Order: sequence, then structure tokens, then C-alpha cells
Amino acid sequence: MQICRYVDTAVAHLLKSMKRLGVRKKELEVKLFGGATGLTSSQVRPSYALGIGNKNVEAALKHLKAHGLEPRSMDVGGNVGRKLLFCTYTGDVWIKRLEKKMF
Repeated sequence: MQICRYVDTAVAHLLKSMKRLGVRKKELEVKLFGGATGLTSSQVRPSYALGIGNKNVEAALKHLKAHGLEPRSMDVGGNVGRKLLFCTYTGDVWIKRLEKKMF
């Protein structure tokens, strides 16, 4: 099993796996979720860490485009996490935005 920690290897691995299963690229429906910051400047230092979510989304879009793919739908960014329920049979996705809790 390959561990895909970064978007470049994850996209390549997913496409390779789909091809191995006989799925053609034109049959794929791409949906992109996540990329929330989730932290405030008082919770993390240095300040460049606040842009990680946006950088991950940009990287995902870049690597998808490099493979000739673009998301049909997406819900990205912001500062709260998401909980997803994905139906593999229909492709439907339900999203619940998580509440930001103050400690």
C-alpha cells in the first residue's frame, strides 16, 4: 500500500488505481473538499502556516489540471473543518461544516 501524504502523489496514485480498475479518465467525476485553515494566528506560529489550507487547494487544482481534470463541484477553504458523507454508488456528497469551538 502506498502512502500518499502530498497531493501530487495522491492524484497520481488515485488515477493509476482507477485505470487499473478499468475506469477511463473521461468517466471520472472529480469533487474537491477541504483546505480549511482551522487555526487562528493566536494558535499557530509562524504566520505562514495560516495559508496551508489554501496552498493545498491550489496544489490539488494544479495537479488535477495537469492530468486533464477539473472539479465538477468543490467546497474548499474557510476556517472550519468539514465532515463528509460520500455515496460511492451515486456520487452524492453531504457536507456538514463543523463548529469552531473556543477553549
